[in-house]
Amino acid sequence: DLAELDLSNCGLIDSFDSKGFLGSREKLEMLHLTGNNLTRVPDNLYRLHLRTLDLGSNNIKTSMTDSLLDVFPGLNRYSGRDAQGSDLATRVLERLDLSHNKITGSLPSNVFSSAWGVDRLSVLDVSHNEIIGTFPHVFASLRLFSIDASNNRLSGYLHNSLTILQSLHLLDVRNNRLRECNSTGTDCSDQLVMVTGKTAIDQPEAICKTVEAQNLPHAQ
Repeated sequence: DLAELDLSNCGLIDSFDSKGFLGSREKLEMLHLTGNNLTRVPDNLYRLHLRTLDLGSNNIKTSMTDSLLDVFPGLNRYSGRDAQGSDLATRVLERLDLSHNKITGSLPSNVFSSAWGVDRLSVLDVSHNEIIGTFPHVFASLRLFSIDASNNRLSGYLHNSLTILQSLHLLDVRNNRLRECNSTGTDCSDQLVMVTGKTAIDQPEAICKTVEAQNLPHAQ
């Protein structure tokens, strides 16, 4: 059975029927929908047992909360949405790419907690959108390896609770409006990059790293 499907740059629009087209593909684990003309997350993707979902470089204009709820419906109690637990196949999702869209709103404060059913999520890319607000501060012991929220409009500071993410190796928030690394008021520039090197974060101060110190390229 088909395990990976690449529908990138196929001119797909919102009328794309993911349920009708993909509903019988129970073995599908990786779905690439990059570079299409989608303005929202296609319906019924949450019924697929995907491990990788790539929706980058589309024209998605929904809020961050709505975009996430379209991938993880019914898992957040305050969402007002309800889905049967057996239908929530995206519980196994490991990689989610929503980058290079026009997603607005803020990242829910508890998006990295069990409320969203992202227990297996390891890579999240929401870079190059129009996300505002502060970076989430409620964390569970997830297996997140990489979070890219660069090139948005995030402000405020990164909370010290980030230290609970023991598996986190990369947190990129370049080109936002973040000016503090923690509640003590450490000053940082607009070119701030939050990176943990090859080891997990174990000190709040280790969250604050500059591009130059890590010899990382600037975002294009």
